[in-house]
Amino acid sequence: MADFENLKVALLSRGEPERVPLFDLSVDQAIKARFLGRPPLTLQDEVEFFLGAGYDFVPVSIGLRQTVRGEASGVMGATAEQTGVLKAVAARYNPFAEGTSTRMWAEEVRGVIRDEESFERFPWPRADDFSFGAIERLGRLLPPGAKVIANVGYIFSASWMLMGMEAFCLALAEGSPVVPRLLRRVGEIQERVVDRVLDLECVGAVCMPDDLAHSGGLMVRPGFLREHVFPWDRRIGELVHARGLPYLYHSDGRLYAVLDDIVACGFDALHPCERASMDIAEV
Repeated sequence: MADFENLKVALLSRGEPERVPLFDLSVDQAIKARFLGRPPLTLQDEVEFFLGAGYDFVPVSIGLRQTVRGEASGVMGATAEQTGVLKAVAARYNPFAEGTSTRMWAEEVRGVIRDEESFERFPWPRADDFSFGAIERLGRLLPPGAKVIANVGYIFSASWMLMGMEAFCLALAEGSPVVPRLLRRVGEIQERVVDRVLDLECVGAVCMPDDLAHSGGLMVRPGFLREHVFPWDRRIGELVHARGLPYLYHSDGRLYAVLDDIVACGFDALHPCERASMDIAEV
């Protein structure tokens, strides 16, 4: 039986939970299909999978994370195919299965925003463009004790994906004014999205997924994150905590250089502790 309050005990370090809660921000569609015996196509399927698998919540992505990744869960505004942010690549991704499958990947070299002109042309979504009604419908499907965790995040990640990693890094090195302008626009959109999400009673926590690092260290210098990324995380955290909800963070990689900054942003929990990057005892 779902018990989100038990999960909150663990997330907020309020003592020993009655049981160890399961926690994942997303689960591969193939795993869901194997568990359900059918492809997961509806919000009801999402509920049946996550609660049937023992979770106390159903995660949902909303905001620019959907726009750049093309994630579909009934709550999407513009898709990645519409904006041209991601590209489809067919390959054998699963070493345990024959054949290839197609996945969407961020452009590594050059994205859709390259200069001031392309910044202005980009079809920037407003917070109202995302379907918050789908989250409300999901809430009505949840049994007592279960909640929605809203995945927003993607302040740093959405920015480099829109430019392409190589172009983003070159623009950053050259001091291009497009980079801070891009971060500001992304932050403003995500802040408004969270503000709308927090009006939904079924939402039990907000998570900010935003990969900052690889197994060797940060992708960019800490000073850049402190100036252009973490201030938005702090602002959003104030909104979340004003509603009394847990505020969660996700980033892969080696984060030692900014762990104090992540704490200062107000995050209550960090996901994951990747063994290839950090030692959990040291963290």
